[in-house]
Amino acid sequence: MNNKILISVVATALVVGTAGFFGGMQYQKTRRPAMGDFQAMREQFRTGELPQGVEGRLQGQGRPVSGEIIGQDEESITVKLPNGSSRIIFVGDETQISESTPSAKDRLTEGMQVFVTGSENSDGSLNATSVQIGE
Repeated sequence: MNNKILISVVATALVVGTAGFFGGMQYQKTRRPAMGDFQAMREQFRTGELPQGVEGRLQGQGRPVSGEIIGQDEESITVKLPNGSSRIIFVGDETQISESTPSAKDRLTEGMQVFVTGSENSDGSLNATSVQIGE
């Protein structure tokens, strides 16, 4: 009789543990990165995906861009996206450029990884409001 009770308790514990594990996995998939968690957001952008809810939280700033600078001039940078396409980003004097500390427009160089937010133009280019430098 005691063996049957022990087997029932172990089987119940396994079922509850397995259900809890898979429930936790599903819950984690629905979590969104915090707005200030740029590292987590960059990881998702690296795959070419826009994290859920980011567009609404950016309040009309347009879709953020992440990739490698492949060209630049006085007014803009061209960023190669993870999917192989590119975007022109207009960088004005009022655009915030930062690394781990605030930086300047002249720090933007070809080959550098950037994370850009800004307002989208009708031609698909972007007017940058911020450019974060680095991996």
